[in-house]
Amino acid sequence: MALICGISPDAWGDGDLVSGTDSGGPLTAQGWTVATAPSGTCTIATSARHPGPGYGGSDKVFAFSGGNWGDRYRKLLSPALWAPQADGILCFHFLDSGTSTALSYDWTFASLYAGAQEVARLVRKTTGVVEQWYWTGSAMALKQTSTATITNGSWCTVALHFATDAASGGQGRIQLSIDGATAQDSGAFTMGSALSWDALRLWGVGWGYHRFTQIAVYDDPSADNALTTPKWIACLRPDSDAASGSFTGGFAEVDEVNYSATDEASTTTNPDEMRFGVTSSTIDPAWSPPTIDGVVPVITATGEGTLATIKPVISSASGASKVTGSAVTNTTTPKTQALIAHTADPATSGAWTTALIDGLEFGIATP
Repeated sequence: MALICGISPDAWGDGDLVSGTDSGGPLTAQGWTVATAPSGTCTIATSARHPGPGYGGSDKVFAFSGGNWGDRYRKLLSPALWAPQADGILCFHFLDSGTSTALSYDWTFASLYAGAQEVARLVRKTTGVVEQWYWTGSAMALKQTSTATITNGSWCTVALHFATDAASGGQGRIQLSIDGATAQDSGAFTMGSALSWDALRLWGVGWGYHRFTQIAVYDDPSADNALTTPKWIACLRPDSDAASGSFTGGFAEVDEVNYSATDEASTTTNPDEMRFGVTSSTIDPAWSPPTIDGVVPVITATGEGTLATIKPVISSASGASKVTGSAVTNTTTPKTQALIAHTADPATSGAWTTALIDGLEFGIATP
């Protein structure tokens, strides 16, 4: 089992995506694309979803709303966020809420992409069941329809296991689970496409709204429980300086939620490292799950001049630091980096625990 990517809107703020237009924040700079619609909106908004207090953060969601049929074309397409998967699991939390008019139509709500090509599609039918479509190499085709349903106005968890013909055995496979129910299974079949998926598209809805949050990707379906075990993401934010290196500025300059180009910490030294503590953003043991699949550090940064490379750094409560994640390239545009999971304690290579996470430090380094 391996968590390879975690995406939470908590990594951004309400002002980083307004009515489908990136308001100077990192979303479009990172490569996210918002498709147009007549009047529908796509924002980052606050919407309670988490099961209880003490999980370390607020509830942010990708929020779509629409006032007519054409607003189904409001779509948010991610860049390539993980290594291409021939066989993996996509998990997310989803709220579908529409008027009686909305419930009279079928709505696509999520798709997987291989580059610019859609390879899998989930469609909520008027009865609440979910169709599962796939790319044959020449067209999208319906493979199966779930027996489990999505209830209008209620949050649910969705998990899609999608394998293309490039998977082991040379055949595709589709499994879908809603709220952890035993997954519907297509069995192995020749799909006609070997495209490996590396991005997702979230879709808007007319006469109602869609909400998405806590998105995760796993790469080992045969050994993983992500298909039928709903996954949750806790958001921890920095609250204190831990190691400043030669950086100017500190926690007070990077504690905002929405990105600000004038409120930042910076350095001209290489190598250099700056870390922050999260001592007050602890995880309530009463909520904490029995297994923690990984930690995903997220930074918004730029590289300038000769310091063209900046990477996230993370240190658990056991002590040792480890640089992880992709480098920020030399650009004056802010980029959000490191959505890739760190699945083990960097000091011991052992499993993460609540105590290790409650005492971790994270930040940035010039490697």
